[in-house]
Amino acid sequence: MIRIDKENINYILMKLCGEIVYLTITVIYLILLNNFNHVLLSKFDNDDYINILFYNNYETIIYFFIAFVLFVIGACLIVRRYRKIKYEDLEFEEIMLNLIAMFVLLILIILIIVFINNPILRAVLIGGFILYAYSSN
Repeated sequence: MIRIDKENINYILMKLCGEIVYLTITVIYLILLNNFNHVLLSKFDNDDYINILFYNNYETIIYFFIAFVLFVIGACLIVRRYRKIKYEDLEFEEIMLNLIAMFVLLILIILIIVFINNPILRAVLIGGFILYAYSSN
């Protein structure tokens, strides 16, 4: 059983350093994304994809790109934790720490997908398809 003292807390924080940074950045991003979604939904109809896509100097595309990068980083962190559990000789507490970290990362990735889905992901996918169709003609 792990005792809760300064040394163990420092050990845990060192082991979770990447996840703590990712958590902080992702939570700030999700707050900003939520505010941006409210602005988009107040200014545009849900099916006004082109205007949503080009709103405020392509801010929608920037949010989409950041979501994609955070998704990839989160997935890599999950894979790293999984490999630690699978290939390293860990104590029970370390396995639990890795599982908790993986669970938190998974929740953050799901939140990114949910928050980016409406209206940004739809605008990027449909707006991109419309622009591609027009450029093909």
